[in-house]
Amino acid sequence: MSATDDGSGGQSWFVRLSRFLRAGAEDRAETPADLPSSRVVPTPPEIVLLDAVVSGMPDPVTVLDQEGRVIAFNAQASVLAPALRRGEPASIALRMPELVEARLNLGISLYQQQKSEEARANFTEVLQRNPTNTMAIKYMQKLQQENHE
Repeated sequence: MSATDDGSGGQSWFVRLSRFLRAGAEDRAETPADLPSSRVVPTPPEIVLLDAVVSGMPDPVTVLDQEGRVIAFNAQASVLAPALRRGEPASIALRMPELVEARLNLGISLYQQQKSEEARANFTEVLQRNPTNTMAIKYMQKLQQENHE
């Protein structure tokens, strides 16, 4: 079976996926987050295809709809943001303090490896989520001092 022949009567999986992603939330079937827990909802074929594509990617990947709700994500993304849940806003998962701490630790490690720009990017991310993080502030000051020397 080719990438354009998925057994759906001539309509390629890519075309179906594109239509799904362009569709507004009101056009989609109910998501599990919108339903009582006793009701099981079958996964639409577009999501199954999207899951298959995303799961094969080596980097963390999260796919969102137009409203910022999680449509799909791979295992690597769930390691970075364990609170990711299909149908929920991604902003909820990304506000997790564990994520901020992980970014801070990564920034410190990069700083120790003298990878200043990468460290700066991580500290900036930490400060965007928590502007009072004293460790990130301390390391940003160190990076600024080193830049001026």
